[in-house]
Amino acid sequence: MRKNNLQQTLEILFKILVGVSLFMPVFFGGPVAQKFVFPFIVPKILYIRTAAVLLLSVYSVLLLGSVKKYSLVKTPINISIFVFLLSLTISTFVGVDPYKSFWDSHERMLGLFTLFHFIFYYYVLTSVLRKEEDWKWLLRSFLFVGMLVAFIGVLQKGNPDFLYNRGAYRVSATLGNAIYFSGLGLFTTYLGALLFWKEEHRYWKIYSAVGTLLGLLAIFLGGTRGTFLGLLAGIAFALFFYAFTSEKGSKTRKVTIGLIIAGVVLLSSIFFFKNTAFVKSIPLVNRLSSISLSGGTAKTRIMAWESGLRGYLDYPVFGWGPNNFFYAFNQYYQAEFLRFSWSETWFDNAHNVLVNTLTTQGTVGLLSYLGMFGVIFWALFFAYRRKSIDKHVAAIGIAFFLGHLVHNFFVFENPNSYLYFFFFLAFYNSILYPKMHEEKETFVFPSLFSCGLIVVIAFIVIYLTNIIPARANMASLQSLISINSGVDPIESYNRAIEIRSPHIDDIRHDFAKTLWTKSSDYFNAGRKDEAVKLMLLADKGLDENHILHPMDVRSYALHDQIYDRLYDATQDKQWLEKGKVMLERVLPYSPERQQLLYSLSYTLLRLGDIDGAIDALKKSIQDDPQVVEGQLRLASVYRQEEDFENLEKVLESIDKNVPQLRPTEASAVDKVRADVNEWKSQQASASEDTKTK
Repeated sequence: MRKNNLQQTLEILFKILVGVSLFMPVFFGGPVAQKFVFPFIVPKILYIRTAAVLLLSVYSVLLLGSVKKYSLVKTPINISIFVFLLSLTISTFVGVDPYKSFWDSHERMLGLFTLFHFIFYYYVLTSVLRKEEDWKWLLRSFLFVGMLVAFIGVLQKGNPDFLYNRGAYRVSATLGNAIYFSGLGLFTTYLGALLFWKEEHRYWKIYSAVGTLLGLLAIFLGGTRGTFLGLLAGIAFALFFYAFTSEKGSKTRKVTIGLIIAGVVLLSSIFFFKNTAFVKSIPLVNRLSSISLSGGTAKTRIMAWESGLRGYLDYPVFGWGPNNFFYAFNQYYQAEFLRFSWSETWFDNAHNVLVNTLTTQGTVGLLSYLGMFGVIFWALFFAYRRKSIDKHVAAIGIAFFLGHLVHNFFVFENPNSYLYFFFFLAFYNSILYPKMHEEKETFVFPSLFSCGLIVVIAFIVIYLTNIIPARANMASLQSLISINSGVDPIESYNRAIEIRSPHIDDIRHDFAKTLWTKSSDYFNAGRKDEAVKLMLLADKGLDENHILHPMDVRSYALHDQIYDRLYDATQDKQWLEKGKVMLERVLPYSPERQQLLYSLSYTLLRLGDIDGAIDALKKSIQDDPQVVEGQLRLASVYRQEEDFENLEKVLESIDKNVPQLRPTEASAVDKVRADVNEWKSQQASASEDTKTK
């Protein structure tokens, strides 16, 4: 009896920990979370990783007590996830930057290390929670989390500055990104629908219906078009599923076919009347109907996909490595990106999970990722055919996973999506293969030594991989705050890097970036010596980052800016020479990136190499003559050198190649034109004087 009580206690503890883990999406706010850099990401990742380790430790004790009952079983879904994990691991260690693949940046924190936690989370859930009764309260709890996040989004809509929303039209609640918010809304919608069909009590049905409605509202408030398309794809599947699995002539079949026809007519009408005031007034629908593939972010995302696909050809089997899309994008960066804005020239993700996975994990990785979806689709459909699960459970499950896949076609996975994706997979795996968990074995109380060892290991892992990074992250934030407030940041910065977090590279980069943006304030305040001391510290940190990430173009670009500031402060040309050598070395990693070419040109000008500066600018113009900035920079050099003949050629090039100028560009071109006209006038006057004489 004592052993059975222990087993029951451990299972209850396990369920409590699972319930606690589900609150990760709302783990934000208060004095603790606001002490972190990237407060919408870092605390959540540390939270779920800690929960996963605790769950694994409780599971380990249960497994020691009854191996047959709690051991993993070879279900198709379990195997598909293992194949994905294996592919992810191989791609990590054969990629171009294994360190980044393993840890990722602290802006996203979705490296292999974190993915291990999510996948182990899945495995322990599906190994311990065997029956639908085990899942009932957890499903209700997760629905509550989704409803709570949606409600916070509603509050932000009424008060756009609430909870760091910063006046944004598209709300993000506690997730920090409208895309993440819409994605959680999609999950909440289908989870509510699932519970609505399964609940028997009236009040729980009402609760589930409210959850579905709040989930739908979140999709619209988040305003993510890809999520809305995912919702439509899921609904379309469900309607066709009900239409073709219902008896001929039945009311259900007639209603669903009618809804399909009505949906087609409605969507056609929206696109046909997309320019009307009524359609434009509908949230999200107006964004969907106004999609253009030739302009704005849609165009640059398609270009990013092209860069990723070109990169895929370099490493077609296992890819560049998880989280290394940035390197492929840089290598095949197209100068055309700058036509749209500087903000559209940096992509660390393809905003398309298929392209991103193909680029970073190769053919094997993409097949393993799609394999997880294929297996769950197959398992649900044939379980319905065998009558082992209810039609509604099958339809809603397939509709969600299909909708999630469509949603990801336009965005990318994030901490919240991994949580509900693997949670829902664990739920369906448990109800699809219940007979594979029916091993009965007496629970044997594990030795106290074994239990103690498990607890010690768990807390060591939590301390080393969560508490230490948390301390370093908070110390890093203090150093950034010190720079911005003009207080000496050296003590807090040294404390951050001495902690030796796996994200030490991000700490060094953030320090250098913030210092560069505030360096002019130091100069203006007469604190050049202090600024030089800090920049030498940043210089050292970036050198160490280059060793860790030798292909990181952004880090090199930042380093060159630090060199420029050091030259401004010291007038020592060694810093310009270092910048020149570094830029020439890094250019092959992104040969068409104008920022590198412009920086090189500026450095060469300051070194007195006019011809070299002109050549760098001509290279940028050759890559894309429609980018006006390169033309204007070249014009500035010619104007400085009083080379008006070439200045006139630049003006002719602008007139020939640039179809439309922005107001600021038009003003700058007008000044160039005025200089050329004045020169021509002077030339004509001089010629007239010569004739007169």
